[in-house]
Amino acid sequence: MEFELLKEEADILDNLFIVSQVEIEKTEDGELDITVQHAEGEKCQRCWKYDIRTGENEKYPDTCPRCAKVLEKNYPDLQE
Repeated sequence: MEFELLKEEADILDNLFIVSQVEIEKTEDGELDITVQHAEGEKCQRCWKYDIRTGENEKYPDTCPRCAKVLEKNYPDLQE
């Protein structure tokens, strides 16, 4: 049951644990597996989280998609 709950909420666990990425997996015997390793991707210059999509936004090339979206919404003419 704990595994299913964590899997359902996986998209918020990175913020809860204050890390860049979280992957939920089970071992062969059904136990929850916890592993710590360096996150994939480049570091966002705004939030410092690592994301494989950092740099995709041409207007804000040093940011992750989440931060680029925030900047576009709140500061639309920042880079103009």
